[in-house]
Amino acid sequence: AEGREQGRDLETDSAAETWLLYDVVGHWNFAAEDEVVEVRAGSERSQRLGGQLQIRYEEAQLSFAGMSLTGAVAHWTPGDRQANFGGGVEGVDSSGHFSARDVEVDLQARRLLARGAVKSERDSARMEADEFVQEWRAHRSVASGYPARYERANRSIEARHIGYFSDEDRVEAD
Repeated sequence: AEGREQGRDLETDSAAETWLLYDVVGHWNFAAEDEVVEVRAGSERSQRLGGQLQIRYEEAQLSFAGMSLTGAVAHWTPGDRQANFGGGVEGVDSSGHFSARDVEVDLQARRLLARGAVKSERDSARMEADEFVQEWRAHRSVASGYPARYERANRSIEARHIGYFSDEDRVEAD
């Protein structure tokens, strides 16, 4: 009811509880939140467990909230509106790009968590960290590392935790 997908060479069981699909193009619409998630993938393996749809994409690109994430493997649970990428992820939005080993996105909580060699370039700022959390509602991002690094306008900060508050254009470090 929330979306549809198209592809080729569908393989499924007689109850349509599990399936395999290639060259996937999908569109998920969450009308209550006015949220749209678009999907492109080389292949998909899906199953229904306990009434909940769980999808594993390979060679995946998911686009939502002005952002596009691309990775070798992505797990998508439309009922929870959660996506998990592994094995290397590239992200692009209107202000820049980033990369990480793994990314978890919770669209209901409006939160993104990136782990493992996180690198970001946005507008005139660069960041490197072991972990990066972005909370869209709070307009807050936190980078953590040993150390995390933030550079902007020929100024550099190294700290264990670096917070950026976009609505105030303010950085805090400790």
